[in-house]
Amino acid sequence: MLSRRIWRQKRYLLNKRNKISSSSSVVRLYFSSTVDLQTKLAQAGCKKENSASSNNDDTNLTPPIHFSTTFEREKDLSYTSHIYSRTSNPTRNLLEETIADLENGTECASFSSGSAATSSLLTAIGPKSHVIIGDDVYHGTRSLLENVFNQWGLLHTEIDLTNVNNVKNEIEAIKHNSDNQKNVVIISEIPTNPSLNVPDIIEISNVTKKYDNCIHICDSTWMSPAICNPLDLGADMVLHSTTKYMGGHSDLLGGCIVYNNNDVNKDDEDVKYSQKVFNQIRIVQQQSGTVPSPFDCWLLLRGLRSLDARMRLHCENAIKIAEYLKQHESIKKINYPGLQEHPQHSIMKKMIRQNDRFGGMLSVQLHGGKEKAIEVASKLNIFKRATSLGGTESLVEHRKSIEPDNSPTPDDLLRLSIGLESIDDLINDLEFAL
Repeated sequence: MLSRRIWRQKRYLLNKRNKISSSSSVVRLYFSSTVDLQTKLAQAGCKKENSASSNNDDTNLTPPIHFSTTFEREKDLSYTSHIYSRTSNPTRNLLEETIADLENGTECASFSSGSAATSSLLTAIGPKSHVIIGDDVYHGTRSLLENVFNQWGLLHTEIDLTNVNNVKNEIEAIKHNSDNQKNVVIISEIPTNPSLNVPDIIEISNVTKKYDNCIHICDSTWMSPAICNPLDLGADMVLHSTTKYMGGHSDLLGGCIVYNNNDVNKDDEDVKYSQKVFNQIRIVQQQSGTVPSPFDCWLLLRGLRSLDARMRLHCENAIKIAEYLKQHESIKKINYPGLQEHPQHSIMKKMIRQNDRFGGMLSVQLHGGKEKAIEVASKLNIFKRATSLGGTESLVEHRKSIEPDNSPTPDDLLRLSIGLESIDDLINDLEFAL
């Protein structure tokens, strides 16, 4: 009986903390509705009046780091705020409030990596669901499904998400061949990794809303809140590997899932499927312990404050390099949605906030196949041969070399993460290698 009472008290405090956080987010959204996103990012995580994560007696402009893993109880054995850092931590709470605000959401769950965020989502939806992913999805997402979640009954299919009719037909097939209550979860990317195809997030979201227990989660890691807000385009949730552009300096691991709850007044039995999934994501986050450290949360808050400025230069450099590479005789194909020749250029254009920001990632396929691609990568000096992306430094990667044998990535493809270096130096480096 004692353990049950303790559990009830913990659940009460968790709910109380979440309600406080949600109330705080409303204050933040009200404040931020009067300022531009550039201003919001420049002050990301800085103290806001009435924030649930702020100490009213604290006059620090930038947030402190709360390293404590445990918090003292009152004399009556109650807790006034936090219990244990796996469940909640002031620094992590501030990060989650901040990211929710930047994505125009109401709730955010942060994780120790982008893969941990995806894994928590798949755990939350359970084996009675069916996942639809793109046929050119990031290999880590496919590998999670194939090597972990398929083992306990979570099914998935891979389709071309750039064709909205494919999405509708696949949902219809799943619903027809199973109980109509079968949950369907679509995970898209904007753009896809590493082929840079662009699914229409608006149209996919419109399709999913026609079906019960069908939701759309958009991985917007390559865009970041500085370029695109998938929740505003109709997605039910947005997923990020915050390791990348949001952190921005190749020195932290992190991930997050953001949700916008528009049904806060509904009774529990009427809560829509997307809210139930996010509630379960929060439980998975807290019970499995896949949370970021306070220091990583603090680093991420610091990275967010330069995100807008960094993304501006990432995008400026990327379009110039894309224009250079598309004319080079060694290049068989270039994948960059900022080019008018890209098949989904107009789709991307309607989903981004500014017409001159199409992201800092591109990929190329080279004449001469795998051997030529590896040779070019070996000759680059300013571009560093490394995985990941979104840091200040430019990176080149032969993706097929690190992906599973069943990966659809072409052997002749190089993925480029365009950094903040001098554009002349970057182009000269490519010219020499090519």
